[in-house]
Amino acid sequence: MGIRRVFSPPRRAATLTAFVVSLVLVPMLNAADPSRGTIVPQQNSRSPTLSQPRFEDKDFTPWLPKRVLLDQLRRDSYQGRFPAYVEGRTQNFAIEFRAAVRPKPKGFLTYEMRWDFTDEQFEEVHQRLLQRGFILYSRSEFTGLKNDPRFNGVWIRVKG
Repeated sequence: MGIRRVFSPPRRAATLTAFVVSLVLVPMLNAADPSRGTIVPQQNSRSPTLSQPRFEDKDFTPWLPKRVLLDQLRRDSYQGRFPAYVEGRTQNFAIEFRAAVRPKPKGFLTYEMRWDFTDEQFEEVHQRLLQRGFILYSRSEFTGLKNDPRFNGVWIRVKG
């Protein structure tokens, strides 16, 4: 099965507080590294997100089972890097993931990453993380084992 890279904002609107907090935090990221993204108002959404970061194949880890990739990402975290983008795919009746790892931006506090979620699960986590001061950094979609859409996301929180 092929890989689809899709970025779309969550379907439900975020709270005004999350919108204001994100507007304050995003410029901080852009000042630290302009290649990280800029705020992009999405149609039909009041939830600001960073523009989708651009990656090349060389930026990614190999395709790995989730547990193996998690171990690798933990090691990267200690070296000042974080998984900026996660992709999933089905291969030989199993799900594999790979991640593009980037240096942590200035003011970076922490990240949250979620893999292999339904749209409803993704939206629920997204709203909860917005309330905790996180910004959606990247989102991807792939086709799961049951031929259903599955979603991955990376959220970051920076000093504000």
